[in-house]
Amino acid sequence: MEKQKFIGGVDFDELRAQRVQVYNTFTVDLATARTDVEYIYTGNYIYVLEATDTDTLLQVKLNEKIRNLIPLYKGRGIRAPFYRLYLTNAAQTGKSITLAIGVESDSFEVQDFGKALEISGEVYTNEWYKDTALLRAFSQWGNAGPIAGQYSAVQLCMLGGSDRTAYCNKIEGYVVGVMTSPCVKLRHHTTSFTLVRQGENKLLGGAAGIASVRQTTSAGLTGDELAIIGVDADQRFSFEAKPAILLPPGKMLHVETYEINLTLVASFEWVER
Repeated sequence: MEKQKFIGGVDFDELRAQRVQVYNTFTVDLATARTDVEYIYTGNYIYVLEATDTDTLLQVKLNEKIRNLIPLYKGRGIRAPFYRLYLTNAAQTGKSITLAIGVESDSFEVQDFGKALEISGEVYTNEWYKDTALLRAFSQWGNAGPIAGQYSAVQLCMLGGSDRTAYCNKIEGYVVGVMTSPCVKLRHHTTSFTLVRQGENKLLGGAAGIASVRQTTSAGLTGDELAIIGVDADQRFSFEAKPAILLPPGKMLHVETYEINLTLVASFEWVER
């Protein structure tokens, strides 16, 4: 009986004949700081397989030192051809990061379906609110910082006592100041910040919005970390939550600077039900 040669568009006879090496892995010990340390690896993608925690951060330049640094953290990857890497990191005692490097093959993708952005055990896709007659999405901007020695944060707040729930589907903004690590953090928590703007009357039927945008600066912010969001070269960021992040009454969501002494401007797009 003839062997099945193609499955899902893959020519397995050719794959066997060429002995294609889909990936290599290597682990970087982050206990020692490094700046533009050269590593000779050739491939067309990099993927972070493992990291000690969500704060673990490694930065990379592809091919030449003159390129901008790209932050790498757990679950993030880069698709681009390269023949060498320049790695940079601050000293992070007890932390390491494991990279998968693509070689001689199209890039592959590792997905962890158990780690969708989820709050209170319930998630909704971004298509959900298109069919509801209760409300529509709206966005408000907040601005925080800087104060010496403190982080800046902007929050989407759902105070307790409401019968509605917010569903945040997009967060965007920019950072002002000199950044060493080009990224911001996204956290979920239960403490409200200082009010910036209350929800406006943009719900269908004329009902006022419950959620509000708030801000703060602090020497140490708390909450469960949901994600680290990369910041572009012009210090802007945009994060689309798929599925949307659920915020029932008494729950908050905030984005904060990764470093102190920076100003953060951010907006949230959300709906209420």
